[in-house]
Amino acid sequence: MKDGYKDTLFGKLPDTWNISKIKDITVEHKQGYFTKEPYVNDGIYLARVTDLKNPLIDFSDMPKLNISNKDYEDFKICKDDFLFARSGAIGRYGIFENDTKPAIFGSYIIRFRFDLEFVVNRYIGYFYESSICRQQLKSISQGNANVNINAENIKSLNLPIPPLTEQQKIADILTTVDEKLENIESQIAEYTNLKTGLMQQLLTKGIGHTNFVDSELGMIPEGWRVVKLKEIVKFNNGKAHEGCVDESGNYIIVNSKFISTEGKTRKYTNENLCPLRKGDIALVMSDIPNGKAIAKCFIVKEDNIYTLNQRICSISPINGISEYLFYILNRNKYYLQFDNGVSQTNLRKDEVLECPILFPPIAEQMKIADILSTVDIKLESIQQKKEEFTNMKKGLMEQLLTGRIRVKV
Repeated sequence: MKDGYKDTLFGKLPDTWNISKIKDITVEHKQGYFTKEPYVNDGIYLARVTDLKNPLIDFSDMPKLNISNKDYEDFKICKDDFLFARSGAIGRYGIFENDTKPAIFGSYIIRFRFDLEFVVNRYIGYFYESSICRQQLKSISQGNANVNINAENIKSLNLPIPPLTEQQKIADILTTVDEKLENIESQIAEYTNLKTGLMQQLLTKGIGHTNFVDSELGMIPEGWRVVKLKEIVKFNNGKAHEGCVDESGNYIIVNSKFISTEGKTRKYTNENLCPLRKGDIALVMSDIPNGKAIAKCFIVKEDNIYTLNQRICSISPINGISEYLFYILNRNKYYLQFDNGVSQTNLRKDEVLECPILFPPIAEQMKIADILSTVDIKLESIQQKKEEFTNMKKGLMEQLLTGRIRVKV
């Protein structure tokens, strides 16, 4: 055995580390307040599961209540309180590090107070995010979409506990990564807002126009036309690939899951039943009520890679710029009106092709597409950076929380 390490249920841990259950470091726990009162403009903050942001608690959208002094005293959140989500969002938590805001916690939250002479709150938080903890949670929690966990479940969790100073150093390192991730999230929000604003401007008012004319879609730049999609594209339905899925296949199956996850969720096949070619736009024609996939689009940028699944159509421009049409068609409001919020939406071919399209001159379509594509490339770059830092954090948690990487104190 490696010098300075011992065998434990977590494998080899440093000799100076212990293993304890959460109950051994818990001073007090309490389930949250069941809300009976309406929200008010001025009162006591009510922390909900959605306000727990791993590791902090977000007050920016938190509602307020008027409650009795007794209820406030019973359920108030004090400095260093640790809040766990107990239903629907297992893995969410928040640490109350700002005691200047009067707040209570809701019924889907359990408040824990830990013995801070032995543990650091943020260290416990990172343990709770780690796979070391999630493996234990998976074995004790019940349910699928609405997983529930109670205080006794939480108290039964085993965690490795380094000396206090080492816990703090580990927490500091991971907090630094979290701060970088928070900065990246801000950049993503900034560029997403920029793209939204540019699309609203460019796809309705164009570039540098001063003269506008009336149309069935409202006022449009002079020189633009309103056309039906059927006038400018060829349409093809996809084909069923369920019987020929092969994870070692050479072709990516373009289905609704592929499109809705921006290509992250993939199935493969060796049978190219419905080839997609560069410049084609794949559009989701079927989705659940209020789903986020209906009319979501994917633009093909390479030949001989993708094959189109059923309930997805391909749109091949015969007049117009593919990239411009992609931005116009993606989640177009015309298609979203077919979703009644009750039954599954299934767009028909004629419904897809009847969509009215704002059609600028080709040269302007190219300019608009270039501007929006530049923002998309930047967004993709930032999102890739987020993925890299997220993976770095996961790796660091596994290494630091098991002592495989030791920190200098």
